[in-house]
Amino acid sequence: RRELQLFSFADQEINMISHQGHYSFFLTLVFTAVITTAAFSPNYHIVTSRAFGQPLLFAATSSSADALEPVRAPKTNIAHNFGPSSLKRDQLLFTCERPGNPEEKGSVVPEEKVDEWLVFMKGRGITDVLVLLDENELEIYPAPGLMELYKAGGINPHLTPMRPDGAYDQIITILKDVEQRNGKAVTHCTGGIGRAGRVAAAWLATRYELTPVEATQETVDAAIDSGVQRLGHAEKLVGWMNSK
Repeated sequence: RRELQLFSFADQEINMISHQGHYSFFLTLVFTAVITTAAFSPNYHIVTSRAFGQPLLFAATSSSADALEPVRAPKTNIAHNFGPSSLKRDQLLFTCERPGNPEEKGSVVPEEKVDEWLVFMKGRGITDVLVLLDENELEIYPAPGLMELYKAGGINPHLTPMRPDGAYDQIITILKDVEQRNGKAVTHCTGGIGRAGRVAAAWLATRYELTPVEATQETVDAAIDSGVQRLGHAEKLVGWMNSK
């Protein structure tokens, strides 16, 4: 199911309604119309977001009426949850789950699972991997560690956890370098759903000058069409891209 953008108000559009009272009344009418529409369809819920300071109002379909996230592609059996960021314009960045992603938290992943992952990725032309994991999430891999195993397997590893300030700039710089080398990159968190999906949307927004909502929509569309599980959240995307 797809996200449906209903309204987008840029600052200049809002300024057309100069009187505060008229503006409040206008927004009341808009919210009433959207909520009334949503009330007759259990597949819609209302979320709000901000795209670089511009308020946005959109409705999103979801498999769960109580979902807090705008869009989530359903779980499938695609190998390694591997899929493209976009089917429209980009063949550089892909997302996936970490090697041998265990269902039980803290379970040790054998080296054979990493080797299997490497064979799969190299067979699809992947030259670089952006690892979004925190230190504690790397502890499940045997010595010499996941980054060294990647290096030994012939893929360039980049440790790029998303929490530190400047992570967005670092990741975009790496991806631009991969593009200049005519390479292909894959990025993964644990399941390749939330953080990886956000990086995919950030790349599309930056490289192709899309709005955060457009980029988020495109990554989720690509996930649905590719059978990949991925999460889209434009508000979290903007917050991360603006954390310098």
